[in-house]
Formats: sequence, C-alpha cells, structure tokens
Amino acid sequence: MAWWGRSTSDQERPDEAGPQPVRLAVATDPDSPVRLTGDLDMVAGASTAHVSVAGAAGVRALAVLGLGVGVLTDVTVTVSAWRRPLAGWSGRLGAVARLVRCEVDVPTGRDGEVTVRLVVDEPTDLAAVARALVPLLEPVRADARRGSPRVAVAPGSSPHVAALLLDPRVSPVRLEPDADAIRGNDVLLRGPSSPAVPDEQVARVVEVDADGTLADGADAPQVDLTVHRPVGRLRSTAAGVPAVLQPRTDGWTVQPVTASSGAAAVTVPAYRPLDADDVAALRRVTSLDLSRVPVPTDDGARRRLTARLTELAAVGVELHDGRALTASLRGLDPAVVAALALPRGDRGLARALRTTRQRRAAASAHGGVLRLARHLAGATVEDAGLPSVSVLLVSRRPDLLPTVLDQLAAQTYRNLEVVVVVHGERAFEVPARLRGLVTHSVALGADVPFGAVLAHATTLADGELLTKVDDDDLYGPHHVWDLVLAWLSSGAQVVGKRAQYVYVAERDVTVHRKLAVENVVKVVAGGTMLLSAADLAAVGGWRPVPRSVDRGLLERLHEAGGSIYATEGLGYVYVRHGDGHTWAVEADALLTNVLEQWPGLHRAVLDEEPLPTS
Repeated sequence: MAWWGRSTSDQERPDEAGPQPVRLAVATDPDSPVRLTGDLDMVAGASTAHVSVAGAAGVRALAVLGLGVGVLTDVTVTVSAWRRPLAGWSGRLGAVARLVRCEVDVPTGRDGEVTVRLVVDEPTDLAAVARALVPLLEPVRADARRGSPRVAVAPGSSPHVAALLLDPRVSPVRLEPDADAIRGNDVLLRGPSSPAVPDEQVARVVEVDADGTLADGADAPQVDLTVHRPVGRLRSTAAGVPAVLQPRTDGWTVQPVTASSGAAAVTVPAYRPLDADDVAALRRVTSLDLSRVPVPTDDGARRRLTARLTELAAVGVELHDGRALTASLRGLDPAVVAALALPRGDRGLARALRTTRQRRAAASAHGGVLRLARHLAGATVEDAGLPSVSVLLVSRRPDLLPTVLDQLAAQTYRNLEVVVVVHGERAFEVPARLRGLVTHSVALGADVPFGAVLAHATTLADGELLTKVDDDDLYGPHHVWDLVLAWLSSGAQVVGKRAQYVYVAERDVTVHRKLAVENVVKVVAGGTMLLSAADLAAVGGWRPVPRSVDRGLLERLHEAGGSIYATEGLGYVYVRHGDGHTWAVEADALLTNVLEQWPGLHRAVLDEEPLPTS
C-alpha cells in the first residue's frame, strides 16, 4: 500500500527569506502496484507537483491516493508504459475546474509516454487531476444506471479500493453546506486509517480493509475486474506455456515447465494483489500446475493463497491438479474450487471451456464491483445490484421465435427482459410459459427501415443495458452473463462475440474460426452486441437505414472515441443456413483457415454443461 506524508525535514523555515518548499514524499511498499515516483514540491502561493505513474492503471490508483493531497496550481503527470486501446484512438481531457493552461504530449505511435501539465487558478488536489486524465488515456462510458448512490472514497484508503468502483474516476468526500437538505455522500468507502467524516454528511459508511477489500465479515477473496481479466491472452488453441506454481519466501513462482518455451518465470506476490504488469507477464501462461503448492498452515497464509488463486482464475490461467489444497481454500466459490482440483485439460475447445467457466465463476462471485453491489442491496442473491438487461429481438420469421425465446428463458443471468418486434407480420403471440420474460410483443410494417424498427424496440426497453439477438442463431445459457462480465471488465462501450463458432448448415459441420478475441476489435457479431442505453443515446441511437444498421452504430461509436471489445465466443453459434443473411459471405470462406472442425452441430461450444467435479 502507498501512503502520503509531510516530510518534517522540508518544513518551511522562518529564518530563511521567501516561500520555501514543503515536500510531500511518496512512500510505497516494494510490492506496490502503483509505482509512483518523485517528490511533490509545494511552495506557498504557487504549488507545483511532478508525479510519474505507470500506465492508465497508475492514474486510476492516483485518483485514490491523491485524495486530499496538496493545494496545487501547477501539476505535471508523466504516464509511462501507456498503450492506445486501439490504433488511431484519441481520448480527451476530462473536466478541470478553472483551467488556464494545458500541455499534452501524446506519442504518435501505439505505445509510449504521455506527459500532461495542467495549470489552474483555483487550488486543486491530485485526485482531481487524475480524474481528468482518465478519459484522455482510455474510453470512458456514460453511466448505465438510472439511479445510483454517490459513492465517495475517504482519503487514506488503499488504491485497491478501486476494485469496488464501476467508474475509474473516483469521487472524493463532498462536504455539503446544507446537510439538512441533502447529504454530501450517499455511501462512503472508509479505510482503517481514514479521517472521520461528520455523520450528517454520510448516509451509509462501508468499511474497507487496509488492502482495499470489502470488510463485510465474509471470508471471501476479492478481484478487480478491470485488472484481473483475460484481455490480450493467447487463443485457447495456441500452444502457450504450461507452468508450475512453486513456493518461495515472498510468494510463489510461476515456472514454465520447459525452458524451450522461451518464457521467463513470473513472481506471484504474497502480500498484494496481482497488478496489470503481473497479468501482462502471465499472458502466454495457459495452464498452471498446483500440485507443488504446500497446504497453508495458518489463516493468513490461507487467505493470501486463496486471494492469488482467485485472481489467477479470473485472469484466465487454467488452474489444475490442486486437489490437496481444496479443503483449505475458504470463501472461494465452489465452481472455482472444482476447476482447480481437476487434472490439466486438453488443448483447444476443452481448455476454452475450462478457463471460461473458471473465469466466469471467479468474476461473478468475487468481482469487487459485484460484491459491493450485493452488499449495498443487502442480499446474497446472484443478481442483487446487477444492471438490468433488455434483449432486442427483431424478426421477419415469427416461426423461429419460440426456439430463440426458450434459449433466452434458460439464461443464467436473471435480471433480464425481452422485447419482440415482428417486422412485416402481425404481432407474435407469446406462449404462456414465456410471458414472464417477454415484456412487449409488437409488429411494424415491412416498409419501416430496419434501423427504425430497432429504434422502436429500444423505446420499449426498460433495461439499463441493451443486447441484440438474432432469431436464427444459437445461444447457450451463460451468453448474457458473459457479455455483462465483459462489459464490466473491459470498459468498452460495446461488447460482443465474434462469429468464432459457426454451424454451416448446408455442409452440416461446425467450425472454430481463427479470430482474435478477448481484445479491442473493430467489429463484433450484430446478434451479440451489448451496450448501455445511455451510450446508445449519447451517439444518436440507431440510424434509420434498411441495412448495415450494426455497422452504422459502430461507426458512430468510433467517431465518438468509443471502443468495441470481443469476449470469448463460447455460448454463441452463428448459424449459416443460406437463407436471408445480412452478412454476405460464402460457405467455403467460413470453412477455410479454421482451428477446429466437428461433424454436425457441435453443442459443446454452447457451454451448456456444468463444470465437472472429477
């Protein structure tokens, strides 16, 4: 953990002429993921600061560490190891009160160092500067929620408290002069060393441990969905690097099984969460043998091991052969425990199923944002505090609707509704078994442009998030859950899946295509797109065109500086039947350059079966 303190050796000395610098020294533990460097030299009346951080993650940490730090009017922040989310993408500086000068130096290429100098004529603090830098370095979404508490973070909190927040732009404690009318803060996240805030200013206090974990009494690990995520990992069919987890005095070593892999050993620290650099170093590690890890002998060691294994599971490393550890891993979701007890899986689809199920379980049960949502909702049910999702189902073939609606009824994400619009036919008569799922079923004439039909469906939708499905594709039971988790972790405006698994009906074959997933991309399958109603409205919604509606929306998002993220395609099968497709592609093109191929409809790619336990 990092802390800020006033250096007594650099106090102003009354016997010296003129204003003297007051240095706020940045002190960090050796294992700190924040990587702040330099001193903050403060001169009365003309305060200046020079701070260096590593990447966008460092800026997010600075938004917590900088709370209440300094009375600054001239701040320079250097961001090392920055990478554009997508080639050609450009961000914009966020709001800065009383800004009089701004100097921004951004590299021309995809990677490099960013330097920003801000001069203001109204004293501010480092947290406000960090909040303004976030949208310059990465896409920032409109808030999807229609009603939400103001969640403030108290000074002195760990930077890891950001794992509990949906928005990387941390809100400081606000002191409301008219507290009888409205409190300054609805929820205050307060660490053990945070200063007190008057009771009348806070509606609810949530205690957070020194490591940023929710102090709710539950013996459960916590992962940061924006850090412990599979972004940029190797495809499940790639050879990758199998490794062994070995103990060391200050944590564990991820040791590649063979030296010929060319991969270096990676240290997994014991006393802090994995940071973005750790996760990047593990990108090529596809499986991790746990058989050499000794069973923890005390509660502290048990908690640390459980926390690190949960983070590794959320990242997407296949954990295996850890049966000896399972009895000691308290508070860990049973599905994750079951996964790490199994032997190593095969390459290809089997590995993809293992890692996807493992990631889903770790993220949904232990994601900090989701844990805080459940805590504030006062419930332990899976969907407490989760965003509502409206499925937009537009069809010209009402005879296909019962099949796809049954697939939607089987979704494990329960905060769900479906809006059906029949394009060119009379309204679809919803079967009795589906009337709790379908909230609207209407018809529009065939002469109405498809984009206008989607716009009408959107006006009927109540969900904070919107997703499209196609009537002729196939959806597994975890499809919507996977999209929501990708939306929470990626920060992208649109998330979806690609046509990674395709059933070519005329050849009666299922193929696994070579497509990049778990990364920022230019396009995803239209029948999988998920975005917030707020982001859709912010770019003008659907264009009223008869075709290429998805493309029109994605172009608008790109123009607005948004990003598109493709998650693993399991649970979605693009069905190519040759009848009325909007995507003009020949069947032969779908059967070339594939990774795997199976006869018939290979239902395993729909991820319908539970994780095996032995």
